[in-house]
Amino acid sequence: MHRLGGFWGSLSFGFILFLNAVFITIPGALSWSKEGHTMTCQIAQALLEPQASEAVSQLLPEYVEGDLSALCVWPDQIRHWYKYRWTSPLHFIDTPDDSCSFTYSRDCHDQHGVKDMCVAGAVKNFTSQLLHYREGTADRRYNMTEALLFLSHFMGDIHQPMHVGFTTDEGGNSIDLRWFRHKSNLHHVWDREIILTALADYYDKDVSLLLKDIERNYTDGTWSDDVSSWQQCNDISECVNSWAKESIQIACKWGYNGVKSGETLADDYFNSRMPYVMKRIAQGGIRLAMILNQVWDREIILTALADYYDKDVSLLLKDIERNYTDVRFNISLILTFYTTNSFLRLNTTLWAKESIQIACKWGYNGVKSGETLADDYFNSRMPYVMKRIAQGGIRLAMILNQVFGGSEEGFATAT
Repeated sequence: MHRLGGFWGSLSFGFILFLNAVFITIPGALSWSKEGHTMTCQIAQALLEPQASEAVSQLLPEYVEGDLSALCVWPDQIRHWYKYRWTSPLHFIDTPDDSCSFTYSRDCHDQHGVKDMCVAGAVKNFTSQLLHYREGTADRRYNMTEALLFLSHFMGDIHQPMHVGFTTDEGGNSIDLRWFRHKSNLHHVWDREIILTALADYYDKDVSLLLKDIERNYTDGTWSDDVSSWQQCNDISECVNSWAKESIQIACKWGYNGVKSGETLADDYFNSRMPYVMKRIAQGGIRLAMILNQVWDREIILTALADYYDKDVSLLLKDIERNYTDVRFNISLILTFYTTNSFLRLNTTLWAKESIQIACKWGYNGVKSGETLADDYFNSRMPYVMKRIAQGGIRLAMILNQVFGGSEEGFATAT
């Protein structure tokens, strides 16, 4: 994704954020769905692990005092500025009319056909940028504060069903109607009207009260049993596809269904759709926290480096090498690392089985979502992490020796 230059390119990012802080106070500059995005980010920030929370605070400008939600609407406010005009198609996905389905290769593109220019592609892109930041390989072209704010905002957008709506009606934007007594459109009903009506009718217009109600639902209420499944994500590409599919299916069943342009939507529509709006806000926040916690997780290897090896990878590597040459992993174990002496009979199935067995016994066992893992988990699991690194390296050497060295055994004998 390329960024456009121009006059704004010469301004600092902090100054641009300051301008937006000023514009927020002007009624005409308020973005749609401000409340929804604010709650999404508040849910996420409350669920961050200490390392992720610290990283987020470091990336935010000082004037927001560590509050991510204060800037979660920023991408809406700058999308039409010259420098950020390229981000406009990243807020939504246009799906084929009435198909009620999403296919990344078919649907994730802008109006000119440029691939990956949709909200699903944006979530993948900015997650990748933050991962590079954690690994210390961030490209200087990328502003990590921007990446954090874009990811946080787009995680809200991808969970708003009408942001994955039909092409012809622009996600409901061209379906004009009345919401109770005032004019609106179907997209705005889901973006903001349902939330504002709920606030006025049940929460004394206090967003914090609504947020507490949503939090109760996912901590010990209606959705509490589903939270662990919401957090499952091994591949961000597959996850964004799943989240977009959820949105278009809700849009079809609960957004578009039974709605005609020009009609008035009132209590029946509001009461039946409000639970889905609140649930999507919760899912967006919980999944945003999941991504940020994975980006800045407290990895066992990093902990070992800090606690025992003075953050020196070479010292850790020497310790692993000592273990498989003369200490814990004797020659019989090394031979089992190979599992075969024939390149044509490499037992990759066995290696995969080893991994899932360790994952079950030492990875998942006794772990619950939301809990804190510390010394007990670290000390008991670290040997398995180091052993798997050793096994991976030894088996890789075996394969390369067989490919390039012609050795049937694959094990290079020291001389």
